[in-house]
Amino acid sequence: MHDPLGRKRPWGVRAGVFLLLILLPFVFAGVFEGILRVSGYGQSNRFLLEKTFGGQTYHVTNPAFYQQFMTMPVGKIMNLDDLGFRVPAQKAADVYRIFIFGESAALGCTPDAAYGLAPMLEVILGARFPSLRFEVYNASCPALNSHVMRYAAEACAALEPDLFIVYMGNNEFSGPFGPAWGSDRAASPAAIRVWVTLGDLRTVQWLRNMLWRPWLPRAQEAGEYLKALRRCRPDSPPCQAMRGRFRDNLDAIRTAGVKAGAKVFFCSVGSNLRDWRPFASMHPPGWDKSKSEPWDAHFRKGRARQETGAYAEAIEAYRQAAALDDSHAELQYRMGVCCLRLGMRDEAVAHFRRARDYDCLPMRTDSEQNRIIAETAARGPSDRVQFIDLEAILSERGESGMAGNDLFWDFVHFTFTGTHAAAAALSDRIAAVLPEPARAHAASAPLDQSDCERRMAFTPPVLLRHVKELLPAFRFWGVDEDYVAGLLRQESKLEMQVGANGADIEAEGYRQALAFNAGGYYVLSRYARLLLEKGDAPGAIELARKMLVSDPVRPAARRLLIDALEKAGQQTEALRERRTLQELFPGEEP
Repeated sequence: MHDPLGRKRPWGVRAGVFLLLILLPFVFAGVFEGILRVSGYGQSNRFLLEKTFGGQTYHVTNPAFYQQFMTMPVGKIMNLDDLGFRVPAQKAADVYRIFIFGESAALGCTPDAAYGLAPMLEVILGARFPSLRFEVYNASCPALNSHVMRYAAEACAALEPDLFIVYMGNNEFSGPFGPAWGSDRAASPAAIRVWVTLGDLRTVQWLRNMLWRPWLPRAQEAGEYLKALRRCRPDSPPCQAMRGRFRDNLDAIRTAGVKAGAKVFFCSVGSNLRDWRPFASMHPPGWDKSKSEPWDAHFRKGRARQETGAYAEAIEAYRQAAALDDSHAELQYRMGVCCLRLGMRDEAVAHFRRARDYDCLPMRTDSEQNRIIAETAARGPSDRVQFIDLEAILSERGESGMAGNDLFWDFVHFTFTGTHAAAAALSDRIAAVLPEPARAHAASAPLDQSDCERRMAFTPPVLLRHVKELLPAFRFWGVDEDYVAGLLRQESKLEMQVGANGADIEAEGYRQALAFNAGGYYVLSRYARLLLEKGDAPGAIELARKMLVSDPVRPAARRLLIDALEKAGQQTEALRERRTLQELFPGEEP
């Protein structure tokens, strides 16, 4: 390099210029990052945030953590008020802390997290072991999967956990970084960790908002969601890679729990086998086209016989098709239905399992994934890690000895009966790991379902509301109209049962529930909303204040209080609560 007079610049100067050129992009990036932060752009994507109120510090889940994995707004698929939890930083001596990791099936959404696994478990354990206070926190989130839950588990490991419960596997295919979005190779844990770590930078958030994210779930028009998902046979390379990553993530969750000194329960995942058809069926790769015509002929013959009730003849035709290809999910399901009609229970169960396992749009945890879950538990220290075969337990509780619409609303989401069956079974296993003093004063059996219904205010009007909330969800997913028609029939029956006094029946249910659990958030919040609908603002104010006594940093409770105060004409007090909400959660909509 020469100056205008032809003199050479010293080596040190040239090196400095070269270094400046290298560093300049990083300087610009740092300046841009600072500008974005000063201007208030973006937010922290960490799983937990610290909030202080009344001199008490709480660890609060951050909705932005969940949202970073989806282009679809989280609030579009669930009530954000029910997502996440708030954990006191100071753990009381008589508290037993449980954290649940999973997806919508574990959360209880759809239809309503108020009747999900965590509140049900809290009610059952609280009644069974009165000498302990149980804090049951659900880290689960709809549409997400183990790629996300491993980070939630690592964060919760710092919160003095006593027990981790893992119930997940349904979203490995369709959740973030899953094969449903077009990737033949699953993203590596290292790549995802870099993705998550960089995601806390405002510059990266700005870039993500500007660019398309093809591997993440996209918002779809009603009825188009399932159509947008890729189809893959379970023996395809993408699904095999998916299972390998699932195993890695479960190992990470187990390690986090064990290192924290917690017990870890890995649960097999149940699904609707009896009453839910496979989403998609495919012949194997390299399918001999010469077999298509005879296979189709046998399948059509079997279907025609099945529709007339000639189930034995239908099975014979289906078996002829299976001799050419038995890996067709729809074929296996129809064989299961026919066997069930003929009283051949064991054969029906086997066919229904194959139908689920051969589903080429795998939205249900299959046999191979449940095997991975069991193996993950077996690799942990036996005094810390256990496997609970909830799938088998649920099947035993189901009609005809298999899980169906009695336990699941759809393909994986529990009915109240299903949630109770799972929670009661878990309470038996939890009983064995509790401190001896707690076991000494315990009830011998968990609450039965009718007791839980009373304590959780699960009344016919609530059930009717759940059916009404599920109808748009079914239509959004784009499931078969037969399932929608079934919900419509149930809605009609419930409307006749409830009649014109639904609000009064529901209110009485809440009053009875509060006699058992005066501070339960879900009962208080649902009752307060009902009172607001009936025009009883003072009653809603009283309930909202009760919520805030036990959970002062729950934004939903404070928003409910603000709404009730405004409807009661107490504008000054409402403004004061708005300011408190803004101080606790800057940018939070009141």
